[in-house]
Amino acid sequence: MPLMHKKKKALYRHLMCLTPFRHMRAHRAQTALLFPPPHIFKHRWTSFLKARLNCSLPGEFPFYFNEIQSTSDIVRGIYGDIEEEVVYGVFTTPQNSLPGSAICAFRMKDLLETFVGPFKEQKTPQSQWLRVRQSDVPEPHPGQCVNDSRTLSDASLNFLKQHPLMDGAVPHFFQRPILVKASFKYRFTQIAVDPAVPGADEKRVYDVLFIGTDDGHILKVVNVRAFDIQEELIVEELQVLPIGQPVTNLMLTEGERPADTFYGDYVFFFFREMAVEYTNCGKAVYSRVARVCRNDKGGPHIFKHRWTSFLKARLNCSLPGEFPFYFNEIQSTSDIVRGIYGDIEEEVVYGVFTTPQNSLPGSAICAFRMKDLLETFVGPFKEQKTPQSQWLRVRQSDVPEPHPGQCVNDSRTLSDASLNFLKQHPLMDGAVPHFFQRPILVKASFKYRFTQIAVDPAVPGADEKRVYDVLFIGTDDGHILKVVNVRAFDIQEELIVEELQVLPIGQPVTNLMLTEGERPADTKRLVIVSDDKILSIPVERCARYALTCEDCVALRDPYCSWNIQKQACGYQQKPRRLNIQDIFSGSLSGCNALNLGGDQPRIRDDERPKSTTPIGSGAGVYSGSSFGRTVYSETEEDRYNTILPASSASFPATVESVRTYTAETFAIAVTTSSVFALMVGFVAGYWFSRRCRPEDYASAYTGIRFPGDYTSDGSFLNAGSPPMNNKSINLVINVPSKANNGKTANSAVDTKPMPTVKKIYL
Repeated sequence: MPLMHKKKKALYRHLMCLTPFRHMRAHRAQTALLFPPPHIFKHRWTSFLKARLNCSLPGEFPFYFNEIQSTSDIVRGIYGDIEEEVVYGVFTTPQNSLPGSAICAFRMKDLLETFVGPFKEQKTPQSQWLRVRQSDVPEPHPGQCVNDSRTLSDASLNFLKQHPLMDGAVPHFFQRPILVKASFKYRFTQIAVDPAVPGADEKRVYDVLFIGTDDGHILKVVNVRAFDIQEELIVEELQVLPIGQPVTNLMLTEGERPADTFYGDYVFFFFREMAVEYTNCGKAVYSRVARVCRNDKGGPHIFKHRWTSFLKARLNCSLPGEFPFYFNEIQSTSDIVRGIYGDIEEEVVYGVFTTPQNSLPGSAICAFRMKDLLETFVGPFKEQKTPQSQWLRVRQSDVPEPHPGQCVNDSRTLSDASLNFLKQHPLMDGAVPHFFQRPILVKASFKYRFTQIAVDPAVPGADEKRVYDVLFIGTDDGHILKVVNVRAFDIQEELIVEELQVLPIGQPVTNLMLTEGERPADTKRLVIVSDDKILSIPVERCARYALTCEDCVALRDPYCSWNIQKQACGYQQKPRRLNIQDIFSGSLSGCNALNLGGDQPRIRDDERPKSTTPIGSGAGVYSGSSFGRTVYSETEEDRYNTILPASSASFPATVESVRTYTAETFAIAVTTSSVFALMVGFVAGYWFSRRCRPEDYASAYTGIRFPGDYTSDGSFLNAGSPPMNNKSINLVINVPSKANNGKTANSAVDTKPMPTVKKIYL
């Protein structure tokens, strides 16, 4: 299989890690929900159980590694003479204690047996946790899978609600850890397992573990516990990343052909680092892909503990142009998927890329062909001869033969010239080009950035002639985007089918994975992981969003097509020839040709069931010809199954849905509102002016005071004066004559006989 990791098998219960409690994490298991139960348990899982994982050094006083960091896929191998299914886990001590790491293995058989054992309870907050008596456990055993969980009794559901913890812990396989490492330099972070690797005699098989650390180391370990060997066999330990840079993911590739062909020989690493080739111009971070051979045994002499095949190259995820715009920081990758792109079958890996944190926020999804990755690693090398010189391509005449980095049967036989060249030239000159010449999706948003991706490859359309890759993208703000890759058909549109707010705002999506049902009729589900929640939603919800042919076709969802015979919108309905679907344009010509408009009138928004409410423009994103379409989301009632901690159990893991309007409707609404506002303002102003004016227009402005109306003391000239008189007035004033001293008397009253006076007429 071409996947980076083994195909995930159907689990009865998935391993999970809960929130730390008293400096210790409890490691539990969970089960999947088939149907929601009745009454108050409608939105609760009816089979959720959890148990402790025991990873410890045995003894009278066992030493426990209580904090799980990651797990491998479930692998099948031969241990002794018995075939078992095993999962490996990375465990560490708490951060505030002595640094220690361990690798423990657990049999799936032991996990299942633990969940059919006794329960643990605490009757009062002051009492100890004790085993529940078997007589107090209802029948059937709580947590078992049933055909319809809605038929479970209230007694069984109440018991499970109050007793989710099992009494026994899951024991580790081989009675002790596979590897224990006490080091102040690093702790283990990630693990990838190559199971059942045959030895030279082909009589025994071994599990080979690749372990990443938080300091950029990779350890290659062989599990020999199955043969009663107590030794911890570390084959090699390499510093593959800069010191202090943690390994955040490990993946193994596996081809469908023998190990000596195609890329089945290689392990690929995807990471980002400071770009050494850019140091002369400043600081920059580049996304890289590195490759090593799976059978790399190290070299001779001083290269004994060094990889002899490590190469790295830049990943080019950019918007094309004269000056390309690069998305330099890779966040995560999908599994390697196989699909039909155009008319060619290719193997592709999708990556999530973002701009740096201190720049304009932007995210992109780019695809890379495995063929291009491999061709890059057999191309020319890049070098810097002196610290002051530029990074240039190495001349082909300076490259030793065979080409450095190629896989050989025994790397210990490589020449010193080849090993020295590889040590000094690990960087390839060419960058891995993105498939389709441009990103699948570009998003510039201050609200969120992309974080995770999961891909459902080669989803067949209704006509079964074309297949589509459906991408599920998580963000750092709790959103999930459902995107269809139509680049393979030379369509430049970014087709976003729907966008949902599945986690509380500000809570990032830390992992995404797709699970398949145990039966062919079961719908695939998308599992969404955050720091403290695990959710699952179905990948298709056609019948909930579309009740007419027009609505169904307008979704442009590969999972959804309108079946003429059943008169319903669904996924892969039979007969397939009666399905109507248009992914490229959402054209309704198929519905119009069938004259379905008269028999099936479109349903008004107020008549739609409550389970099909349109998502708001704040969450919906439309571009290209998809602008103006209505994209629906689910309500809390039927969206997904969720695990919530007790502190946040009442938090609704959804957002309120609001209406979405097209651009035309929005423009009409704005224009109408503006005209209406002008009319209302005019009428209100006219009414106000009529209401406040004086009754007599002739004296409308007589009450206004002007600067000339004031006296020196600030009072009005006509203050307190009688009303105006239009009749003429003759005023006679007697002015006394001047006295002998030349002054005019202050008073007109005089005891002497009145002298002759002057008269002045005004």
